[in-house]
Amino acid sequence: MIEDLKAILASEARQRQIIKDELDDMKKKYGDPRRSEITIDTSDLDVEDLIADEEMVITLTKQGYIKRMNANVYRNQHKGGAGVIGMKTKEDDYVTQIMHVRTHNTLLFFTSTGRTYRLKAYEVPEAGSRNSRGTAMVNVLPLAVGESVTTMIDLERVQEDVNLFMVTEFGVVKRTAIEEYRNIRRSGLNAINLDEGDHLISVNVTTGDQDILIGTKLGIAIRFSESDVRLMKRAAHGVRGIKLNAGDVVVGAGVINADESEAQVFTISEEGFGKRNDAEAYTLQKRGGKGSKNFKITNKTGDVVAVEVVHNDDEVMLISEQGKIIRFNMNDIAVKKGKAISGVKTQNLDEGDKVASIAVIPGSEIEEDVTEE
Repeated sequence: MIEDLKAILASEARQRQIIKDELDDMKKKYGDPRRSEITIDTSDLDVEDLIADEEMVITLTKQGYIKRMNANVYRNQHKGGAGVIGMKTKEDDYVTQIMHVRTHNTLLFFTSTGRTYRLKAYEVPEAGSRNSRGTAMVNVLPLAVGESVTTMIDLERVQEDVNLFMVTEFGVVKRTAIEEYRNIRRSGLNAINLDEGDHLISVNVTTGDQDILIGTKLGIAIRFSESDVRLMKRAAHGVRGIKLNAGDVVVGAGVINADESEAQVFTISEEGFGKRNDAEAYTLQKRGGKGSKNFKITNKTGDVVAVEVVHNDDEVMLISEQGKIIRFNMNDIAVKKGKAISGVKTQNLDEGDKVASIAVIPGSEIEEDVTEE
């Protein structure tokens, strides 16, 4: 026995063979498949914690392409500039909306058919360059055939007891408590019951004691108290907000604090003519009226494409049908006393190009580094 043990110690080959034999015995005795699973504990890890909270710009095109870009992509320019190419689009496609957000914000998407969807800003696909076309909206949200996003709202800035005020192309308005839209399924919910042929074009957050301003394609505007519209349930139809003339449709709507003296109304036409008036120039009327003249339309100006409520420290992005963008300070446009005027040229357009839409960036969201190229 002792001699055999000494022989083992003296022979590396025998040591290896013994180890091999013993391991084979253990494999035969305990070699059944593993019953436990080894994983990484992610119970306290949220994917949002891994995403930087940065200032972003989200753009949406007429044919439903969306993308997210860092806000530093755009530089600030003066009115009358030629602008920069905002994104590469397909033929007959153009940018319709730009939204200034932060990566972690929760967004509500309201569509032309009166439905609403919920999405985190970081879930919007990020584009590799400014000239990127973006991702088809149908690959981001479960949109139906013919359904398109018309309004995006940043839920991060919405308080608990506010309302959503909706305006349609036919001049129908509706006010609903925000609580009706907080728990939204992935498949979306109906936000408003629309008439045949009508489309939802504007959704604003309101407090219940503000005024509503509505502007139309043919240069008419009306201002009335939000309280003229009773609170309604989510799937309700709404009531008349403005009585439209033949051939006219609503192109924009905004919210004005009833006692506010610093708000202005910015109106822009197809050919890039814009003007700014004090909100006080728009007298309060009853809901459902015909409104008053807001813009002087000529062959040179074209029809009105957007009407927005703005302030002195805001910035505006103008977007043309060919995807050209210019960004300027609201103070670059002088405040006029008269409403029924055409304003001044705000964007130099190429032949055949027209202003498609605008995006207002509140002064409180503008940071020093946003103007870098």
